[in-house]
Amino acid sequence: MVHDNALEGGPKSRPGKVRVGPGRRWAPDLLNDSDMKTVIRMGLCLLTLGTWIAHAAAVDFFTLNYEQADSADGPWRPVDSSELVRQADGSISLPSEGNRFFRLQISRPTATTPLSTVRLGALSPETAGRLGTRVTELTRFLRPLAITRGTDTNPPTSDPIVDLAGVAAWHDATFASNAIPIYDPAFQDGLEPAYLEIKVLGSTRRDKSGVDGTTRESSDHRGAILMSLSDQDVGVPFFSTEGETPAERLVAKLGLVDGAGRRILTPPAGYKVMRFGPLFHALEGPDGNSVATLGTQPFKLPANLLTTFPGSQRGEGTDTEDPPSNDPAGLKTGFQTYRNYQEFKNDYLTNPVYQELRRRRAQRNAMEQQIESGRLPDAPETVRLTVGTPVTLLVGTPIDSYFLDDDDVDLDADPFAAITELRGGGLRLVASRSGNGELTVKAGRRTYRYFVTTPVRTVRPADATFVPGWQEPRVWDAGGYDEQPRYWQAHRDRWCDAVGCGPVAWAILLAWWDQHNVPSAFAVGSGSSLRTSLRTKDSPFYLDNDSDPSGYNRVIQLYDILHESCDVICSPFDDSGATAPEDMVEGWWEPTKRGRRTSANGTYFPYPTPIPNDAYMKYSYRYAWDLMDPDWNEPSNVIRRANKRGRPAIVGLGWLWHYGVSYAYRYQEFKVTADGPVLYTRRWFRVNEGWGKDQGQWYSGGDTFLGFDLKLKQQHLPPP
Repeated sequence: MVHDNALEGGPKSRPGKVRVGPGRRWAPDLLNDSDMKTVIRMGLCLLTLGTWIAHAAAVDFFTLNYEQADSADGPWRPVDSSELVRQADGSISLPSEGNRFFRLQISRPTATTPLSTVRLGALSPETAGRLGTRVTELTRFLRPLAITRGTDTNPPTSDPIVDLAGVAAWHDATFASNAIPIYDPAFQDGLEPAYLEIKVLGSTRRDKSGVDGTTRESSDHRGAILMSLSDQDVGVPFFSTEGETPAERLVAKLGLVDGAGRRILTPPAGYKVMRFGPLFHALEGPDGNSVATLGTQPFKLPANLLTTFPGSQRGEGTDTEDPPSNDPAGLKTGFQTYRNYQEFKNDYLTNPVYQELRRRRAQRNAMEQQIESGRLPDAPETVRLTVGTPVTLLVGTPIDSYFLDDDDVDLDADPFAAITELRGGGLRLVASRSGNGELTVKAGRRTYRYFVTTPVRTVRPADATFVPGWQEPRVWDAGGYDEQPRYWQAHRDRWCDAVGCGPVAWAILLAWWDQHNVPSAFAVGSGSSLRTSLRTKDSPFYLDNDSDPSGYNRVIQLYDILHESCDVICSPFDDSGATAPEDMVEGWWEPTKRGRRTSANGTYFPYPTPIPNDAYMKYSYRYAWDLMDPDWNEPSNVIRRANKRGRPAIVGLGWLWHYGVSYAYRYQEFKVTADGPVLYTRRWFRVNEGWGKDQGQWYSGGDTFLGFDLKLKQQHLPPP
């Protein structure tokens, strides 16, 4: 078996299995690229993709078990994929000694024989239409746009290589013909795919073999699109513009090769990819057990977590005192570990926290589903303000929370409207200048949405260029992936023995500041070595013990500090570790205390002594975390504000599952009138997951649970 996305699903893409639709005859001479291959041109052709693919006929999938035996009476067994060899003309050869018999057994996919690939040309008209619409809009992100670079950050010493965040990354690219079905055990009991992972390939032909071992689709990996097939998630919760797909990276962990020695990157027969969220995938074998994972299995959430933390936890500060304590919060909160994969999977289905989070996710995505089906969601109530004149809303109603979403506003300025809670209940709004934004208010069990606007005083002519629907996307780039340190979870006995994703995320962010003229951000050692580190840009770009052992050792020293300061909870059943949100927001205090608490003349002011006014390093921070609010949440707001100012930020992705660093932000609005309300906004963050990869990938802005924006400034350097 080889990975061949150009094929409909013959023996080379699934051991002994071929899928055909009703009325289609199968014969060995049909197994060639010219007959099977369906290539969807991207670039300019994507503008017509929705029209092209919508004509695909509905096809029921069947599984054909390609079996062999030594006699016509059996016993029959699956053809061994390692024996299959691709010939130059695209056909398959199978070495044989003596007499061997072959047969095809036709059956429908079942729980034990799930689909491993799905041919794009066989999608139903409804699904094909969804794909066409989503890809057409998604490619608007990937053509030349005006990238706004933040100005409120210290530039690196050399000119950065600007990462254009995927712009034109899919120029002259193609879809692979076959998609990988991705399952969620909470959708249709895990029996039907919840997503399709569609691989993108470069169209340039090369002499060397490609991922499938042929020269017909030999090209660079150009990323993937994850398309939701249900109404439980956003249309495209994930996409990447380069590199192998998540399913390929997962299957690669099995180390399978075909008879010609080529890597096998599609799920073997009877195996399926389970997606539990943006950062954890498992490859299940025919018995339902996990044989490989991508990401770390989450820790168990206490069943009362939503009542313990019903709303956002927020904080901010500027050159303030250290927190009074850094006590571990994770174990106290009730986080536990799973003994095995089956225990996690069962809890994922039955834990009331996960059930509620799935409900909230579906509620949040309902508007996008309405738009896709051609039904416009209800517009929010319009509240028109006049500069200086207060307006009150929900008078007498106790307010739980509120959020003014003014994404288009210059972040260096204050919000165009100040909002305060009234003592007897309700909100008071006062505009200081013109502007627009969506105000979301939570009061009791209800959610209120308002379109708040302070119109400009002069009447401007109608915008002749405005077209109702999805508007042009906007992109902010906080330095690009070429400035992101490539760190990952190293292992050591004194840790779990993996250090944990929380410490890795903090190490990446502190190293980024070290490389952006704040050398005191990344400082390890003692005595003279610590003083040198405080004044020197000494964070390595790669965590590489072979080519840079001294840099590797400095990161390991920082990991030692961060593992303790993040209060990582270690699992007794594997090498993983978890950091509770309350501990994550305190994790940076310990490794930066020398820079924050040492005066210009080198005197250290230990806690609880007040921080000196002439400290080496000044700082400000803002953070928030909550559990997947069904509306646009405050953690994501913290992250986007940092990215729009040119700073990476800590991001928590999934349901308290993983920490990384967001370094780019983009969003797109749906409007029906130029000056009217925004009916819906979709957002993505580009994230360095802390896996040491060569590229970051885009995740839905609704999949965040924590954001931390840390701004550092070097005031003084230690004396030589």
